[in-house]
Amino acid sequence: MARLLRILSVFLAGIAIGAVPVAYAQQVSRCASCHFANLERVPAAEMLGDWARSPHGRHAVGCERCHGGDPTSEHPQEAHRGVLTPGHMLSPVNPANLTSTCAQCHRANADAFGESLHQTLLVTGDRRAPTCATCHTAMRARTVSGAQLEASCGTCHPSAAARVESPAAMRSGVDTLDGLRLQCDRLDAAAARIVDPQDKMSVRLALAAARYTISEGVTAVHAFDGERLHERCVAARGQLEAIADALAIAR
Repeated sequence: MARLLRILSVFLAGIAIGAVPVAYAQQVSRCASCHFANLERVPAAEMLGDWARSPHGRHAVGCERCHGGDPTSEHPQEAHRGVLTPGHMLSPVNPANLTSTCAQCHRANADAFGESLHQTLLVTGDRRAPTCATCHTAMRARTVSGAQLEASCGTCHPSAAARVESPAAMRSGVDTLDGLRLQCDRLDAAAARIVDPQDKMSVRLALAAARYTISEGVTAVHAFDGERLHERCVAARGQLEAIADALAIAR
């Protein structure tokens, strides 16, 4: 009964409100299609629901992109050829290799993390160091809030540890970036009401530049570079203040 309830919960998770329908998941990934059809036999069946609701599922990023294998084959042995367990040193989802795997689609942020001390620790076999999945989880690929990041950092950087200031600094930076994004959205809505086409285009271009500066701040978060993060936040705030002034004139 417990097994049946677990399978049912996975199925419902895949078709929950706001989730990607199971039928869609099956269309975009033959791996997921086969695993959904064999929930009683596949390992970690609960992850299928997480994948189906994730940005990866919505954008047709199938299992094979991270785990390897042959998604064109319907034969189990052929489909899983080359798939290694996460503990294998050559597995794409081994903690030491995960950054390179994520870099296939998230180059800037993955490269920034790859240059950090955390990646160095992972390569040397220190499993206390965080990976991409530590903050974003393995399947849901969630966006991390400042509070969540501070809590995660605090597990290795408590009050008596080295770099004790890092958790609070990262939280402050992420919260600031979130606020700047919201300000961009408000200014974008205001820009839509500008009548003059040239003025509207100028504001939209300026907003695009500000959003790029914010993205550089996000990259600094992945590098755990507090100084760079602060500098990018200050720069983006200045850009948005200038846009707000321009909007006041354009009205």
